[in-house]
Amino acid sequence: MINPKSLKKFGLLGSLLYVSQFIPIACLYEALSVFMRQRGASLEAIGYQGVLIIFLLPLLWLVSRSLPENSIGGDALS
Repeated sequence: MINPKSLKKFGLLGSLLYVSQFIPIACLYEALSVFMRQRGASLEAIGYQGVLIIFLLPLLWLVSRSLPENSIGGDALS
């Protein structure tokens, strides 16, 4: 039988791992905002970067997965 104390530890570990996967994209998002602002981008353009990151990156990934095997986005290992 599983000990409730160890079950809480696994729940905490799982929660930390789930949250930690978003840390790199959050750092990229914040750093990109600062970089854009230092380069003179408008606040409106900086606001649109969130839309681009959320919608454009998955679209680019989908397109790259649809390419034939021998092209850039294909599976080289399969």
